[in-house]
Amino acid sequence: MTHTRWSEIKRRRAREPGVRAARLDARSQHQLAERIRRLRERRGVSQQDLAASIGTTQSVISRLESGGSRPSLSTLTRIGAALDAELVIDFADVRRAVSDRRTRYSAKKR
Repeated sequence: MTHTRWSEIKRRRAREPGVRAARLDARSQHQLAERIRRLRERRGVSQQDLAASIGTTQSVISRLESGGSRPSLSTLTRIGAALDAELVIDFADVRRAVSDRRTRYSAKKR
């Protein structure tokens, strides 16, 4: 019986359809959650206060900030207004971002 190395398993899985898209989606959701949390904290607003100002509960804000929920555009707009911030929606070139990460990773290994 032969054993497959974990690195080979990861490499194979990365080529499976949908895996890359799922990874990008998860990363985007995590980044959004982090941005909301950081903005709220910079403004000195508690989760409870933010929740009250947008008409929801503290647990909803907690789930949102942990990346455990997908906020609607309407919710994001209300959060932006409550935190005195403009909601900006943009697209980033995924191919370039992946290439940039590979370049940085290669440079670190040297």
